[in-house]
Amino acid sequence: MISKKPKNTIAKIHCLVFSLCLMLTFACETEPLEPIAQEPEIEDTTTADTTTNDSVITDSNACDTADYTFSGFIVPLLTDNGCKGCHQGSVPSGGVGLDDYTGVKAAVDNGSFLGSISHANGFSNMPKGGNKLDSCSIAKVELWINGGAKND
Repeated sequence: MISKKPKNTIAKIHCLVFSLCLMLTFACETEPLEPIAQEPEIEDTTTADTTTNDSVITDSNACDTADYTFSGFIVPLLTDNGCKGCHQGSVPSGGVGLDDYTGVKAAVDNGSFLGSISHANGFSNMPKGGNKLDSCSIAKVELWINGGAKND
């Protein structure tokens, strides 16, 4: 003879199974979305010289964004901040080679370059053990990246 379970027990089992399914569904974590890179806001500190039609910088702390090319800004930035000391050669630190355009572009493309120098969550802060780069340098890097991160 087959024993019949009371309806109350079956309802409890269904409720338990349903609860477990809900917990499993909502317990999974997803990778955070990378923020969309926006052009940095740089305060305009120039005034027009009406006698010569030239712009004159009025703030000595202004960020000069005229040069943010790879060869003119990015390479010197990497050299001056000691990045190439760890991130070069056949076995660069963290597998991130910054000794040529190809390595830098790979770090730009996967988001680690800007994420690391801007100390964004989820990235290793660079320079390692050093201070975060100044906002002007980060703004120039963002301009270079938003301009297509060209090898110029």
